[in-house]
Amino acid sequence: MEAVRQGVVGRPRDEAIRRRILKVALERVTSSGYMNVTVKDIADQAKVGRQTIYRWWTTKAEVILEAVLENVASLTPEESSPEAFLKTTFKLARGVEGEAVVGLMADAQRDAKLHAQVKEKLTSPRRAGLKKLLEHYAARQNSTFVIAVDDVVDILLGAMWYRLLDKHGPLDDAFAEELDYAIRRLLKKNPV
Repeated sequence: MEAVRQGVVGRPRDEAIRRRILKVALERVTSSGYMNVTVKDIADQAKVGRQTIYRWWTTKAEVILEAVLENVASLTPEESSPEAFLKTTFKLARGVEGEAVVGLMADAQRDAKLHAQVKEKLTSPRRAGLKKLLEHYAARQNSTFVIAVDDVVDILLGAMWYRLLDKHGPLDDAFAEELDYAIRRLLKKNPV
């Protein structure tokens, strides 16, 4: 039986092998750092041939992106508060997912195809989810933001990215609470 995935014809994925490859990919990021991970390394540790990986993904970045997506897929920002969203996001960013995303974003600056994939599959959905969460939060408070909601999203995600990349301060619960306070200060009550 043949399956088509992203234009590639071949055997369908074995889900157990796929999950093992994704798990190993993140383990290798943890132990070796994103930049030092190779497809050969992932294949050897997952005990599969490189051809198996290349049948399903084009590059190591695509493997690692899918692994990260598996871990963030369960997050539902629309159902939480801004503070809860930030705390959960920061917790993930402090882990292997954060290191992997930093590496992916670095590679994406030189690879337009990867940039499009990261934007479509990871950053744009998270950005849209945060925007929706903020809009619902403001509505529950019978308020509006004094600046555009997109700008509030940029402030929050920009603060996270700056700390993630520069490592000048922690991405911890205290920082999430400070940003949540800032969000509340950007609200104004709607006239009754």
